[in-house]
Amino acid sequence: MAETARPTRRYLRDDRVALDADKARAREESILGIGAGTLLVAYVVSMMIPAEFQVGIRLTPYTALLLVIIIPLFLHFFRQVAEGTNRVILLDLLMVGYVLLSGLSILYNHGIGRVIFVISQTVSLFGGYMVGRILIRNADDYARFFRWFFYGLLVWFPFVMVELLTERMIVSEILALVSSPLPRAGNDPRLGLHRVQAFMEHAITFGLLCSVGVANSYYLLREAAMVQRLGRTGFFAFMTFVSLSSAPNIAQGMQFLMIGWDRLFGDARYKWVLLVVVASATLSVLQLASPHGLVGLVIENLAFDPTTGWGRTEIFEYGSAEVARNPWLGLGLNDWIRPWYRKGSIDNFWLVTAMRYGLPAFVLLAGGILLHLAIVLTRKGLSPRMTDLRKGYLISWVGVIFILATVHIWGAGPLFIMAYLGAGSIFYTGSEAPARQVYRRRREIAARGAADRQVPPPENRTEDRTPMRGAPTRGRPTRGTPTRGAPTRGGGASGIDPGSASGTASATTSGRRPPAPAAQVAAPRRPGASSGTSSGVPPSTPPPAGTDARSATGSPARPPAGGRLPGAPAFPATRPSSSKETDRFRR
Repeated sequence: MAETARPTRRYLRDDRVALDADKARAREESILGIGAGTLLVAYVVSMMIPAEFQVGIRLTPYTALLLVIIIPLFLHFFRQVAEGTNRVILLDLLMVGYVLLSGLSILYNHGIGRVIFVISQTVSLFGGYMVGRILIRNADDYARFFRWFFYGLLVWFPFVMVELLTERMIVSEILALVSSPLPRAGNDPRLGLHRVQAFMEHAITFGLLCSVGVANSYYLLREAAMVQRLGRTGFFAFMTFVSLSSAPNIAQGMQFLMIGWDRLFGDARYKWVLLVVVASATLSVLQLASPHGLVGLVIENLAFDPTTGWGRTEIFEYGSAEVARNPWLGLGLNDWIRPWYRKGSIDNFWLVTAMRYGLPAFVLLAGGILLHLAIVLTRKGLSPRMTDLRKGYLISWVGVIFILATVHIWGAGPLFIMAYLGAGSIFYTGSEAPARQVYRRRREIAARGAADRQVPPPENRTEDRTPMRGAPTRGRPTRGTPTRGAPTRGGGASGIDPGSASGTASATTSGRRPPAPAAQVAAPRRPGASSGTSSGVPPSTPPPAGTDARSATGSPARPPAGGRLPGAPAFPATRPSSSKETDRFRR
């Protein structure tokens, strides 16, 4: 019986080598021995656990996770920068400045006794931002972030429906047995239903988080079936709706309008510029035509409760006055001047930032976000997949900016938004974006090639250097080089016989190496010619007039105009070049 080959061992060895390489790559991308993808999933899950513990400070699952990984996270970032897989960007510096100024404002207004609060706030805000910057490095990580956010909402869906219909927060009631319960905010029923806050501190912040997934889920599933794409997008839209908050629902309506605009105009080049022009013109007309302006039009016609909308306009007036009175370091956590009937809450994240921490902190935060979005918007060279992800990212940010102008977020809300902000860096620093190192490498190669092509100085050049095949000569011909068609010594009208004495003597007197014998000059083989000859002409026979032969300079002579070598393919006649073209050719 014939012995059969047993390649199993070799295949197993190859698989083991590949597996070891994958494990090594995973170890390089791990933090505290945990993969970056696993940590990202743990971060998303931790924000969906409505529990908190009092251990001197308010400790939540996501805060505890950040306290554990914050230092290894920074070390991993520095290693990425050293290896060239990541880099420090302007947004990083602006976020550092914002966090430092906000902490300085708290210490200035309340003293050193608030240092624990400052540390907790710094870890939460900047730690959340660095989660997005470090753990989301490509399109797959970005998709993983929203995929697990979707899975988490699916788990929460039954409890969301119970809260929508009965107002009971079952998960919070269960977790209250082992932790401090998450209190239910004062959410009045709307449309005969109860507003859902689920795992968030307020219904409007729950709507904010769910609205971020609307445009992103639509563009993330670019290659998926339309049913799957619309199903997941509709799920995020429904979860946004059950918050029964005006701003998140208006924001998701804006996202659907922009998605429809994109579908309508397809690959039109200036479709977004046209959208800005049309939107600006429409809003200007509405501002002039409405009795209470554009804000009043939105409050009276789109808000669930117009009373809360007009209250926000009053809050903005009094809050702006406080910013003018304390422009540099703000009020901190102190109370602000307001009407006696108005509560202390400020339903405007941007206004709260300016009031608490001062205008410089607000400029760093808002300016950094706008600059970052402008860089993402103008980035070129992205793949089709990254281009679609960019659309979802920017469209969602339009909704986020609008919602933050109507509500103040705290708890898990800022951590989610800061992580989402940091995730946008993949469009110009990620592994799938045109990296700066690529352009630097191209410039180095181009510079090296230009250096190799530099012409040596005149003192290092010799007038009798052998030109390239077919290269024109400058000015008068080089000594010893016959012109085309001129009669030569010892040869025909086209060139010098390489085997003649005159040719040898001419090469010797000019100080150059004598040309090779005719037998060593390989001529093109004509089809059908025997192996003993090159072109049907015996090697010892001098080439006829008009054929290729080595001149006294050792360079091949050109064929006569309109002619070609025997057996060689036809080629167009060369055009004499000017002196400028000759100089450029030599360089």
